[in-house]
Amino acid sequence: MKYRKHEIKKVYADLGEENEKDNRVYQIFKDGQFINEAITLDSAKDYIDNDYDDNYL
Repeated sequence: MKYRKHEIKKVYADLGEENEKDNRVYQIFKDGQFINEAITLDSAKDYIDNDYDDNYL
């Protein structure tokens, strides 16, 4: 998904959850470069909105 000149991709990650849908993270990219990853979509958006403040991850 596109969000404020960034791309957020939902990808599989083995987080140890029994429910398969809970084993996902959101990777954040800008201009094709990986920035960081977040556990939820909302935290990824907050991270972008607050100038990459790690407190929102």
